[in-house]
Amino acid sequence: MIQIVITISEIYLDRLWTLAESLRVDGLIITRVYEFGVIVGVADKEVILKIRNYREIISLKEEEEVFITPPESDIQSFPDE
Repeated sequence: MIQIVITISEIYLDRLWTLAESLRVDGLIITRVYEFGVIVGVADKEVILKIRNYREIISLKEEEEVFITPPESDIQSFPDE
């Protein structure tokens, strides 16, 4: 599962809760809905591909993996070395 942040177009804000329900039916597990047009949730890749086509969505950002090395490690080393 991948965490995603969805931004809804301003012209569809009056339908935010209806849209959230449609996304849920399509497989998005919603964790937060913000009245200003942002929906946060988790979904599989297949679900993400499907919901990207919603006309109401102006942005869909997927969580990115970041490695932070422990304080005692060498700054120039990589986790797989």
